[in-house]
Amino acid sequence: MAEPIEVVATYQDQANKKSTNTSYIADGLTIAQIEEGLQGFAQLIDDVTNALINGIDFSISIDGSGLTGNVAGGTSDVEEVAEFISRTAAGREVRMNIPATNDTASVAGSDDLDQTDTDVAAIVSLLEDGLSVTGGTIIPSDVDENDIIEVVTARERVRNSGSAG
Repeated sequence: MAEPIEVVATYQDQANKKSTNTSYIADGLTIAQIEEGLQGFAQLIDDVTNALINGIDFSISIDGSGLTGNVAGGTSDVEEVAEFISRTAAGREVRMNIPATNDTASVAGSDDLDQTDTDVAAIVSLLEDGLSVTGGTIIPSDVDENDIIEVVTARERVRNSGSAG
């Protein structure tokens, strides 16, 4: 049986405090059907809440069992991230952080990611050129759908994971 699709609604009150709620819907629908359904879902919620609905997002799970190397390495640390800072055609900065950077991804004695490393170069190519899929290309963009045109910075940095445990 397929994993359900997770739907997260984000709300904001008059004091700018934010809250979320999570619900699930059965898989088996097209993206267009999900988007249409979530528009209706948003209207039904809007009729009940007096908070601002900032957005309703959904995520679709994939089966990670076929991924090669999909294990937590002995030195993995989610607070060590590979940070890719890109620029869009409209000049907007877009950041992508990949937690638990491989030890071999950075240039020795530096925080810079080694863009000649095959794995790092593949992420740079994904961001700049997109990813070919059946019938098209997935093009990374900013929130206004402006295409990413270049990776400006690729570096390793440490950030708080935000979890206590």
